[in-house]
Amino acid sequence: MNKFTRKMMLAIACIIAGCINVQAQYQLPNPGFEGTWKETTWGAIGKSTENVPQYWHSFGTAAGSLQSFTKASVSQSTDTRTGSGSCAKISATSPLGVVGNGTLTTGRMNAGSMTPTDETGNYNFTDLENEEYQQKFTGLPDSISFWVKSKMASSTEEARMAAILHDNFRYQDPTKDETILSHKIGSAELNYTTTNEQWVQKTVNFEYTQNATPSFLLLTFTTNKTAGGGSKEDVVYIDDIEFIYNSKLESLKIGGVAVDGFDKDTYNYTITGDGVVPTEDQIEAVSDGKGASITQSTNGNTITITVSGNDISINPENKHVYTLTFAKDLQVEKFAGIYNGSIDIDLSVMGAEPPVLTVPDQITIEKSEINELQLTLKNFSFIGLTLGDITVDKISVTENGSNYDINSKEPVTLSLMGGSIQASVSVSGTIQADGTTTATIDVDATGLGKIPVTFKGKKIEEGLRLNELAISGEANAITFDPNVFNYKSLDITSTDILTYTADPSLKVNISMDGNWIYLNVTDGDKANIYKLANADISKPIKAITVNQAIDGNLELSNGSEINGNATVSGTISYVKQIDGNAWNVIGLPFIPTVNAITDNTTVPAEADWYTYTNENGEYKPQSLSAVNNACIMKLKTYNEATALELISIAGSSIKGGELTITEGYNICPNNTLATQKLTDLITADTYYLFDQTAQVFNIVSEPSTATVAPSEMFIALKGNNPVATIVTPDVYEQGIENNGTIESAKVYSTNGNVFVQGYTGTVDIYLLNGGKVAQKEVSGNDMFRLEPNTYIIRTGTKATIVIVK
Repeated sequence: MNKFTRKMMLAIACIIAGCINVQAQYQLPNPGFEGTWKETTWGAIGKSTENVPQYWHSFGTAAGSLQSFTKASVSQSTDTRTGSGSCAKISATSPLGVVGNGTLTTGRMNAGSMTPTDETGNYNFTDLENEEYQQKFTGLPDSISFWVKSKMASSTEEARMAAILHDNFRYQDPTKDETILSHKIGSAELNYTTTNEQWVQKTVNFEYTQNATPSFLLLTFTTNKTAGGGSKEDVVYIDDIEFIYNSKLESLKIGGVAVDGFDKDTYNYTITGDGVVPTEDQIEAVSDGKGASITQSTNGNTITITVSGNDISINPENKHVYTLTFAKDLQVEKFAGIYNGSIDIDLSVMGAEPPVLTVPDQITIEKSEINELQLTLKNFSFIGLTLGDITVDKISVTENGSNYDINSKEPVTLSLMGGSIQASVSVSGTIQADGTTTATIDVDATGLGKIPVTFKGKKIEEGLRLNELAISGEANAITFDPNVFNYKSLDITSTDILTYTADPSLKVNISMDGNWIYLNVTDGDKANIYKLANADISKPIKAITVNQAIDGNLELSNGSEINGNATVSGTISYVKQIDGNAWNVIGLPFIPTVNAITDNTTVPAEADWYTYTNENGEYKPQSLSAVNNACIMKLKTYNEATALELISIAGSSIKGGELTITEGYNICPNNTLATQKLTDLITADTYYLFDQTAQVFNIVSEPSTATVAPSEMFIALKGNNPVATIVTPDVYEQGIENNGTIESAKVYSTNGNVFVQGYTGTVDIYLLNGGKVAQKEVSGNDMFRLEPNTYIIRTGTKATIVIVK
């Protein structure tokens, strides 16, 4: 703001307040000496001409018997600090050979004594009888500011400024008269040495002796603090006088206790404790302004304190507002720790596939301030880009029932990828009472756009760490850190070997879901989970090898497999997908407990359980009273089930004993938990695998390359003359029952021959999978041969299931 503008603003403020001839006065009417200047000529011995600014006075208008012998000391000068406008130049004089202090005052001078130091004859005063020589003033300023440039003959001499606020009394300065002094309300006085002809701003505080409203101001500038002191060459320039009214708090207490960290220039405070808002009479707010006013208001958990300067009526901007927010200390240090889970990276805006990428990850949460947290996601990467660490500070925490909401106060700007990418990052989410946390980390990166990242996980437990973790294979080299729970840059295959150690007091459960591997370190009901994932998201981990003892449980689902010969101290759980309305086969290295799994329920399975035995060199289904390690089954209830949970007893192995077979048809399990070649499991003359869709066992045409999946069983024949298909138990029994009369026709089979009796017409012959294999014309009683298999033979509108042996 330049000099002219500042002076204009002060002038406008004075006009608004009615500075001239009004009741309320807070600033001088001509503080920058830009108004009218009045020239006065006088003199008993030689004429003297003086040019004085409006509302100001000097020797030219002085009272007293010696006024005519004085000399001019004030003139208008353009030597301002800004180079524009005008200022007052005050010069010392030497009438009658005596140094006369140059003087400029808002009152009137009295020249009545030849002795310069005679306070009874030489002084300045407020003339109550003449408004020309009085400066009405009702403000209670805290300080006065003015600009000065001075030149003095001696560096030890001091010029003087005196501003005196007084009541309705003919006050004079200087004086030692106690009666006169008793009418002083406050004053600001300064003696100052030369400024070496440089403009310097001086600010002087007022000191008050009475708690009263003044009526007048007597302001005086002189070239020397001592009457008659100094040199006739002394000069003082004065400009831009301003009265300052403080409008801040000096101190703030609540219930007699100072607010922690209070600073008058800090306006917002969050006071944490029990969250109770104090009453207004408990707030002790003290202003730094003599005449400042303080108001309070309460809204919810917030108290607002407004401090208005004494000149608020003409300067409505002169106020400061302090806000006290009373918050419950949520003790957020309890949230500090590592949170382990996974992150979903929304790549839909980039047109990527899949639109949401889910990877195992962890975050670290620390306390930064009261009710504030800092969140760090280390080594953030996606679609092959490693962006680096993401750290967001000043995350506020608020209670929401039994949970806590977290939200960034403002986005944080981060430099990622070594500074090549700038990103704006913010955090929002929820920490549940049990420690489960959901945090959305919005990353708006230059060149990449918005990348919403959602973390879901739970705070890890103290202790419960692996001591060692390794996976064989060059692509799987890791630097293990017990506090790093996610290893996601791997390339695990079924032959890679997983090894790990933990303290003997801990259990380590292994779980595979067809995507990742989980090592769940447990102690009672507490657990921490380490996760392994392949770097290529299109290559989930389907299998791995474990040869060491598993001191915990083993869970496999979604087609997961585990090689090796490990013994599991806990239970083995294998989840097998099924058709709840059809026959399914089970083959395991253990006899399981079986549960049926629907969308919402897991219940003990009620089923028909069957095996196959030999009878006269042929196969025959045989009912079982309970599940076996190799059987065929069909649910009786919960036919909407989509999977079976097959659970071992404790202490089972992931690999069963060697399989053996006898002459005839043998039902055999895959006695491992991994896909195996049939010929590696057993040597037989003929192998049958179950066709889930056709619901029959078919001969395996290439046994040397055929495989059997975990949890599956197969049939091995030792001997000659194999049947082409082996049917499910219900089809077998239905075929035998239907080898009798259908209407008047009778269809049956003996020794490879099919007999049709009592029917004339076309006979259509089908396999169980619906494929038509032959058509015969018969008349009355007829016979024809078919290869060993199970057929559906249609005679007119009726069908008979026939087993040809």
